[in-house]
Amino acid sequence: MKKIFFILFPILGLISCEDSSEGDIGNAMRTEEDNINSAVSQFDVTSETLATPYFYADNTNFLVGNYTNEKFGDLTGTVLAQVINPSRENFSESYEADSMTLKVYISKHTGTENATFEVYPLKGKLEYRKKYYTNISADEFVDFGEKIGEKDIDARMIENLDTAISKKITYGVSIPIKKEMAESFLADLSVYDSEDSFLEFFKGIYLKTNGSRQAFTVDSLTLCLHYHYPDADTMAIGTLAFPANSEVRQVNKIEANVASAISAKSASEDYIYSPAGIYTQLTIPTKKIVSELIGDNSKDIKYNSVRMRLNKCATDYDDEISAPSHLVMIKRDKLENYFEQKELPDKENSIYASILKDGTTGESYYSFDLTYLLQKRTDQMAYGEEEIEETDTYVLVPVRVTYSKSNVLSLMQNSFTLSALSFTNSQAKQSPLKIITAYSKFYKYKE
Repeated sequence: MKKIFFILFPILGLISCEDSSEGDIGNAMRTEEDNINSAVSQFDVTSETLATPYFYADNTNFLVGNYTNEKFGDLTGTVLAQVINPSRENFSESYEADSMTLKVYISKHTGTENATFEVYPLKGKLEYRKKYYTNISADEFVDFGEKIGEKDIDARMIENLDTAISKKITYGVSIPIKKEMAESFLADLSVYDSEDSFLEFFKGIYLKTNGSRQAFTVDSLTLCLHYHYPDADTMAIGTLAFPANSEVRQVNKIEANVASAISAKSASEDYIYSPAGIYTQLTIPTKKIVSELIGDNSKDIKYNSVRMRLNKCATDYDDEISAPSHLVMIKRDKLENYFEQKELPDKENSIYASILKDGTTGESYYSFDLTYLLQKRTDQMAYGEEEIEETDTYVLVPVRVTYSKSNVLSLMQNSFTLSALSFTNSQAKQSPLKIITAYSKFYKYKE
């Protein structure tokens, strides 16, 4: 531990006896035995890069594609999605199917190689209230024997799509679906009498890509049925939209091949590769920090600031793959249900930071505020409220955040946008990972 002291001696005897009742409020509140030290101390954090086995897949956007990276490894994302029933009243016996398309709305793409979107029907029914994870078995749900749509694209083919829902400008890909599928949607209109009957008729779609270096952040999917019908002396046309939205289930399946990347990484760096690829575990030696700062004769300690700064390493892939915009460090024992219960940062069990840029060096970093955590652990130890654990262990997770109109953080979800981060750990010679504490210590003089 490195420590720099700024000793604040009580200013006694500098005020005349006649004025002793005024201007000495601070000293009047302090006994002659008291002394105050203000100091800055630094502590190491233990970190470990690990492969992500899976996590809760309750997201509103999806990773679709195959992305290969020499530094971080391989990630593959596919989507299983139900679509909603437009209800029976939207149909007429006079409708005749012309075609069907799947509109894939894309907010971000990574990579330059060509890719082929492929669409398959689901054979298994997703349960709306069941917990699904990113390691869901596609074989259990997908009929791979019947491809119903495909389209070859490159990045230049991502186009402006007219959304059938919001009419706002969005970009994506329109994939043609077999006409036989369109005709089946108008063959028996009784399937639209209820949500259950519709989901028995059409259980949903499975979307994947072929290719090795193209990944897409998909914001939404809409299956569109294009039809015509006789109208007076002419033939009218129309479109029925079947969006995949929050009223039905979607699950993002993620497969990662990252073992070689983890074993080959530098000892002075740790990684995050998202979604569900690589994460870093941080172990903070809380009891050691508190014990060293309290010492043998302190009465009280107050933290002015406790910060942990993660410094991003520059990589050869910065122009292609972005670092996460937001990270949250979640207590390891709280991680499993954190996103399912829609929890928000509380400064102890989860602590949040956004990516920032150093105005002097231009380097990117994340700054986590640990002041509340260390103050609570210190008070617990100093006043004997309860025994504290030796360490506090956290997992770093990229997140997608939503703010209310009053600019208050209202929702935090796992981020399913492709991102990667390499940062220096405590073994690095330059910009090592440290906890920096600035505090004031009150203690008694010893006789």
